[in-house]
Amino acid sequence: MKKSVALFIPLMGTIFMLSIAVTLSGFRSVKLTNSQSEKWEKLGETKVDQSEANDEFTFPSNGPILTAIKIKSKKGGINLQRCVIHFANGEKKSIELRNDIQPGGESRVINLPGNQAAITRFLFWYGTPQSGDQKAELEIWGKS
Repeated sequence: MKKSVALFIPLMGTIFMLSIAVTLSGFRSVKLTNSQSEKWEKLGETKVDQSEANDEFTFPSNGPILTAIKIKSKKGGINLQRCVIHFANGEKKSIELRNDIQPGGESRVINLPGNQAAITRFLFWYGTPQSGDQKAELEIWGKS
């Protein structure tokens, strides 16, 4: 009987260590999945005139379902004023931005409601500084 107890204790220790290793490997894969959802995808771009203007980005009715968007400026500065996002279910969300983006900079992250449908259209109103002759390029980025 002493032999079986002597074998049982190391066996239980091994089983315990294996269960911890399996549990920790499960946490590791969850973390990897979460980091993949943090990837931003470029949705579109346009050149910006040296004046007040607006632009529209359209998607098919089965367009992206996003959790957040941000706007980047390439080459020149942009003064973002507002954005209206249209969803496939007919709803729309108007967002006041009032954000100056320097060349190479980006807007704040704009979180979107989690219960929205696919996005079909973005409308942006913006202006650019009158100084300089470098036209800015506006890029819209989304995160699923």
